[in-house]
Amino acid sequence: MVVKSETPVDVPSKIAKVIVYKSRAQVFRSGQVTLAPGEYSLRFDAHWRRADRDSLQVAVRRDSAAHVLLRAVQFKSEQKTTDVRTDVAAADAEIKTLERQERDVDDAIAHLTTALAMVDRVRTKALKAGREPQAATYDMAKWEAMCAFLDERVARYTTEKREKERDRAKVHSQLESGRNRRRSLAGNMAVVTQRDFAEALITVVGEPGGAARPIDLVLSYMVEDASWKPVYDIRVSRASRTLSVTYNAMVKQAMGEKWDDVDLELSTARAHVGGDPPALASRFVSVYVPPTYFSSRPGGGARRGLDCLDESCAVATSSSSMSNMMQQMMPAAAPPPPSAPMPKRSAPTVTAAAVSTGGTSVSFQIAATTSVPSDGEPVRATIAQVEFPAHFRFSATPKIDAHVYLKVKATNSSPFTFVAGQANVFSDQQFVCNTSLPRDVAPNEDFWTFLGVDEDVTVTRTALGTRRTTTSSLLSGSRTRVDHSFRFKVRSAKSVVEEVVIWDQLPIVEDKRITLTLTTPQAGDPAQPKFAVNDVQFIEWFVSAKPGVEATFDFAFSVEHPAEEMVAFR
Repeated sequence: MVVKSETPVDVPSKIAKVIVYKSRAQVFRSGQVTLAPGEYSLRFDAHWRRADRDSLQVAVRRDSAAHVLLRAVQFKSEQKTTDVRTDVAAADAEIKTLERQERDVDDAIAHLTTALAMVDRVRTKALKAGREPQAATYDMAKWEAMCAFLDERVARYTTEKREKERDRAKVHSQLESGRNRRRSLAGNMAVVTQRDFAEALITVVGEPGGAARPIDLVLSYMVEDASWKPVYDIRVSRASRTLSVTYNAMVKQAMGEKWDDVDLELSTARAHVGGDPPALASRFVSVYVPPTYFSSRPGGGARRGLDCLDESCAVATSSSSMSNMMQQMMPAAAPPPPSAPMPKRSAPTVTAAAVSTGGTSVSFQIAATTSVPSDGEPVRATIAQVEFPAHFRFSATPKIDAHVYLKVKATNSSPFTFVAGQANVFSDQQFVCNTSLPRDVAPNEDFWTFLGVDEDVTVTRTALGTRRTTTSSLLSGSRTRVDHSFRFKVRSAKSVVEEVVIWDQLPIVEDKRITLTLTTPQAGDPAQPKFAVNDVQFIEWFVSAKPGVEATFDFAFSVEHPAEEMVAFR
């Protein structure tokens, strides 16, 4: 026969571990209780208001599991009514006593203020009299004694006034606390309080009357108002051509309870997204019949309504969605010619977290225990510090910007996935800019970061003018050709050869009567730098800029159109 305990057992517990996701967290509470064989109701107090009650689970640690059967776990609430008439009377008496003390202190301060003012007037008159001609006839010993007496009185009254002011502040604080307690008692008879707790029903296996044994339990549940985001410090050394990344996590929570020295794990899993993909609804097509609307006005008649006749109207598209769609349709620029391969070596790593990869997510186990207050303020936790060899490239678009920008490419040879997030960029220990990693960077994947303007490399673009010619033929009629020419100059003050990418563009032809031809550069021309043109007519040149040597190349295209028509660029 199993002995059933009639009295619930309160189990003290603390937060031991937290797994933080992007917008919530899973909290693990650990507690220990010593119980003899029998049936028990165990109760756990915590800040349950933010908890997802459907996510509550209880587990027994392995060394205790053989002796415990878990029967049920649930959230419960209890209301308690307390007779507060005695407390109300005590609070009212305390408030009256403190109010009387406050009045006495105010009277004492007023008396000292008056005394100080009087002594100050006497001292002022005495000092004024001491400067008059008849002062030479005064008894100097008595004069000095009177001045010393007045100074002593001023010092004494000032000290006493300050002490009384401190007493008044103390009494005022006590009075406010007493009034708050009185307000918390609300009515004059009873106060109803509610206690929320988690209840676990367990059975401790064993012979009735057997020895008690310690039982370790772990509660886990999901909470809102907790999140983490990555923040990076990227430092580039120009001398050693290396890029180091300090991988930080900004963790915050406002669940109502501090995480004090907990084992912290950060996960990229999306705990707020359902596990099942959305299902498509059926769609139908039929012959379109315009709806008819009847006007309520006399003689208004019927009017036809408008409806959507094509596939594009199936879903309303916002301007941002349209922009995203256009970006997806726009092909990327042609790949550059292969640059000198970066040396392959393992990334020096200062590890502050252990990384584990699941089927659809990555988790980072912070090595040291972490404390996170419950005020919503972020706490920085370091995941890792890694260093990679870096490839430097300079990028310029002189058509719209005279500056040349340095960008750096590195390969993530660490075991960590760099989650998309904000980054602070430093070059040779000087802050350069704030940037971001726009997407996740997996291990062994390349990534780029911009380091801002570099004045040592210059690129200029000069318009060489236009040339207009008109020709006629029986087949095509009269046509006008306009040639546009530009010249680029690249110069580097660096001590080594640098890779420079220059961007420009060709107009996109929107009318089939217009013909556009790229005349310079031409593919295979050894006198021109390598170049590539993508599907949206962006053109890029790849220049190896030698120290102190100016590189020059031209860019030209022609636009041919009917002579009777005008063309416009936009």
